[in-house]
Amino acid sequence: MNLYSGSSIASESSGTGVAGSIDIKTANTIKMTDSSITTATADADGGNISIDPQLMDIRNSSITATVHGGTGNGGNITLNSEQVVLEGSKVIANADVGNGGNIDISSNVFIRTSDSTVSASSRFGLQGTVAISAPLVDLSGNLAVLPAAYIDTGALFPKPCASKEEDMSSFVVKGRDGVPPQPDSPLGSGYCQGDMQ
Repeated sequence: MNLYSGSSIASESSGTGVAGSIDIKTANTIKMTDSSITTATADADGGNISIDPQLMDIRNSSITATVHGGTGNGGNITLNSEQVVLEGSKVIANADVGNGGNIDISSNVFIRTSDSTVSASSRFGLQGTVAISAPLVDLSGNLAVLPAAYIDTGALFPKPCASKEEDMSSFVVKGRDGVPPQPDSPLGSGYCQGDMQ
């Protein structure tokens, strides 16, 4: 399943009713890019989100179960996958006056960049819990920003010989009495190597 370019799966309540839940289960990979999976309420309890794919690749996206006001508790988020990758993304189960929701991530590999957020908090109520059952690979100290200016490879090599005649030098082999030898003749003892010009 692919979500990209502003795509969303949402369940919302603008009144006092509880937001519906979202339950996604697939044997395939879920890829999210610039997209969202959301449950949200204005006052009541937030809906729950459960996602169970083979792999999850979440880039510049969000998975949220939030309450924007009132005493409702934040929804719960459960991610169960062989591998979860968060790159510049958010997994949030926050509340306002009510308690924060719970986040449970179970995976063999959980990779998160430093600009990603996993939060289950409340502004006035009890904080929710975040449980990650996976070897955490935090890439915050391992990613390097590439330089904007690349190395000029031309500066690494010597400059070619000058093409101007006055800057050129030569080595001439002269034969006896100033007559050069034949191109296919070996140099004998009677020949001498001449001067640099």
